[in-house]
Amino acid sequence: ALTRPNAKDIAWLIFKRLFDKYEPGNRDECFHESALEIHLPNGSRVMLRGADQPQWVARLEGQEFKLVIIDEASQFSLDIRPLVYNSIAPMIAKEGTVCLISRPGDVKFGLFYDITCDENRAGPKNEGGGWTYVDKERGRTWEFFNWSTFDNPFMAEAWRKEIKDQIAINPEIVQTPGFRRHYFGEWAEDSDTNVYAFDEARNVIEEWIPLDGDRFGMITDFGWTDSQGFLVGAWGPKRPDYVVVESYKQSQMPLSDALDRM
Repeated sequence: ALTRPNAKDIAWLIFKRLFDKYEPGNRDECFHESALEIHLPNGSRVMLRGADQPQWVARLEGQEFKLVIIDEASQFSLDIRPLVYNSIAPMIAKEGTVCLISRPGDVKFGLFYDITCDENRAGPKNEGGGWTYVDKERGRTWEFFNWSTFDNPFMAEAWRKEIKDQIAINPEIVQTPGFRRHYFGEWAEDSDTNVYAFDEARNVIEEWIPLDGDRFGMITDFGWTDSQGFLVGAWGPKRPDYVVVESYKQSQMPLSDALDRM
């Protein structure tokens, strides 16, 4: 989970209830509170970890897992692609599973977005009732699913009433990014949370005309696992705005190729 307290608050009590149902009587011998680990009678282990713990990934190295679940996968401040592909995937046993679960984030960014974005749900569903996403760059296939509040059989009616009351007060609330993310499970970017409040309708132009006095500059941000980025912009005394003329990015780009690109 995002933090160790998150992992404990979300899952620990649920595991205790399940254990009491299926293995009553010897919970104290199996649950290790300080480590947040469950050692089951059949030799299996359940381990809860928080991404805020120092070197938490390194402490998992060399082990083999049948299932790894990353909770709130859209809420990590960094792209979890290196974590999933470079650290966790090599530790997954044959026929094992990596599962990413989350509500949509407020920024369309990262591995979880690439897998679950609206464009990938445009086609027909597969036999499992979800969709298939192929990450060609990493040679991986993901099966993904999407549910709204109304798909929860235990809470659907309660949420319908809650949403009806909210709409009665403010009919426009269904169009707000936060409402669409939390209730409908849709990707809805909230520009107010960005460093720059980018809005496609306001900020994107189809073509531009150079003006007398325009100056041009190139910016590059070096990277390897994260993409190296290039941006060419224009500004000048007759132009009130900064214009991004061209942009390009590429991951794992050798320095010689980067110099050629510049």
